[in-house]
Formats: sequence, structure tokens, C-alpha cells
Amino acid sequence: MEVLKCLLEKGNHQILTATYLNEAVRIIRENSPEMVITDTQLPILSDEMPENDIGVEIVREAQRMSPPIRVWLVSGNMIPTLQAKALGYGAEKAFAKIALRSELIAAGIISPT
Repeated sequence: MEVLKCLLEKGNHQILTATYLNEAVRIIRENSPEMVITDTQLPILSDEMPENDIGVEIVREAQRMSPPIRVWLVSGNMIPTLQAKALGYGAEKAFAKIALRSELIAAGIISPT
């Protein structure tokens, strides 16, 4: 995700980062960002949630906001069931990390150069 941060900073976007699920939820609640891009495997401080559900929980939290926040969920291994689950909870996009740069360009978030 460090590469993503660099790409977005080049495009003059303000970046807020979180290391753990609880930090991500706090940032979403306190800052109401325009968009959240998160990995499916953000670390948590306990074993109470399956790894792949962590990103989905961030999608759910962002959708509770008013208005709902756009969320892109990325994974090193985006399996169809996880993708369907994320999209079902309101993620705008859910895809493999390898496609991240091209998705950002296609959405006009960053420049191709």
C-alpha cells in the first residue's frame, strides 16, 4: 500500500493511513473521507475475525456513514467469493492489487504519467 500512497500523493490527494482495523474505523468516523482504498488483510488486534473479512468490515463501516463513503477493496489474491461479498456490502470496486494503478487511472484519480 506504500506504492499506492506515493501515487496518490503525486496527484495532490490528502492521504490518511491506518495499520489496524480499529484505526481505520476511527479515521473513517472522524474524517469522513471522500474515498477509502483498503487491503483485505489489514491487521487486527485479536483473532475474532477471519482475515479476509477485515476489508469487508471497513466497507460496512464506510457504508454506515452519511453519505456513504466510496470504498475500493484490493487484495493480493482477490477470490470471487470475497469480491462478491465486498460488492454486496457496498464496495464500489473489489479487485487484485496488480490492477490498482490501471483502475486509478481509469477513474481519473491519478494521471497515467
